[in-house]
Amino acid sequence: MLDALKSMFEQTFGNAGEDAGDRTHSLALAATALMLEVVRADHEHAEVETAAVIEAARRTCNLDDAELNSLLAQAGTAVDGAVSLQEFTSILTGQLDAAARFELVVDLWRIAYADGRIHKYEDYAIRKIADLLYLSHSDFIRAKHRAAPPPGT
Repeated sequence: MLDALKSMFEQTFGNAGEDAGDRTHSLALAATALMLEVVRADHEHAEVETAAVIEAARRTCNLDDAELNSLLAQAGTAVDGAVSLQEFTSILTGQLDAAARFELVVDLWRIAYADGRIHKYEDYAIRKIADLLYLSHSDFIRAKHRAAPPPGT
């Protein structure tokens, strides 16, 4: 996802060097912070959910382990200091198209499903995030179904 973002930035803003890198980092930080919000939503720490965040961030951000650990630490600090989800979603809605925002919500559902169940607070958090990302209710449901594990697993 972020590779597509990087190329979008280069097409939109030209090769702005550090500025494009800063924007890409801001997007990665905002997306990872939202992932951590979903993990924290049910007030239960599940290692499989944290592992799902790491996998999603690794896949979408294309970072090595040191960069990924730094991003996770920064996102944790950002979540701790956040007043609202809009601090993160406003960054994403301003820079991502609807398809990229949909993919993020799919990742949020995958994280919520990681421990084998969806807690009502996880559902609420993802619903709120999807609303703030200006996704339709049908896209919210479609993302949930796409992320759901196959029956019997």
